[in-house]
Amino acid sequence: MRTNVAVLCSVASILSFSGPTLFAVRVPPTAPKALKETQDPAAVKAHEEALSSEQKSPLPPVIPSDWIEQIRKLADENSKRESKPVENLEVILKKDGSLSRLLVMIAHDARRTTNDARQDHAVCRAIAEGKEHKLKVEANHKEEGPDLYEILSVDQLPTAVQELAAIQRLQLAFIKNGLNYTLQANAIVAPDGKSWAWEIGPSEEQSPNVIYGLYYYPITHEIHSIHLDNSKAAAKLEKAVKDAGMQLKWVKDMNGR
Repeated sequence: MRTNVAVLCSVASILSFSGPTLFAVRVPPTAPKALKETQDPAAVKAHEEALSSEQKSPLPPVIPSDWIEQIRKLADENSKRESKPVENLEVILKKDGSLSRLLVMIAHDARRTTNDARQDHAVCRAIAEGKEHKLKVEANHKEEGPDLYEILSVDQLPTAVQELAAIQRLQLAFIKNGLNYTLQANAIVAPDGKSWAWEIGPSEEQSPNVIYGLYYYPITHEIHSIHLDNSKAAAKLEKAVKDAGMQLKWVKDMNGR
């Protein structure tokens, strides 16, 4: 699987200079296309159908339904882009499966920025973090670099949010099986470019960190991972994935995920 630069934890960066200041901005290797040019309706429908076979989570939803409506309203009132595409959907969980942080960025302007690091692009965004557990919406925000990939439309957000229940179960299964990590999940463009998938990994540096990025495919309920050098950790991962109601598929290298 190719790395998607829309994901905060696995970005392709180029270095830019502004006077003495050195900083990195995310630039897609190819310019993002309109969502209608890349998404396959049948693949998106398969996401919806896969939810019918999902296990029921014993916990409250990761993202409350009223937050989803607030985000959709934010997009309806401020995004001028056709299909109001989400270009960043990031969730960090706590060890008990509840939400620690949420970031949603939605393309703002009708016209795409050129695929060049020497500029910013406009988004409207929603953020929730900290102890207050409140959703903050921003109608206008400037993000470094050009537009990112259009991952899904805001109308598909409810489906993607329901898929977080599986990742929530995985978080609980990690802790149960001695994998003491808090997980971060980022929506990415699926490798076939027809819908979306999820990249999952530890949300913070921990020692020893033996779990690398995992890829979750909601349509098949599969988790893909490269082989782990630590056999005990590999066994724990296999058990955790099984406990979460998913299937683990080992792949040869990062590109195979």
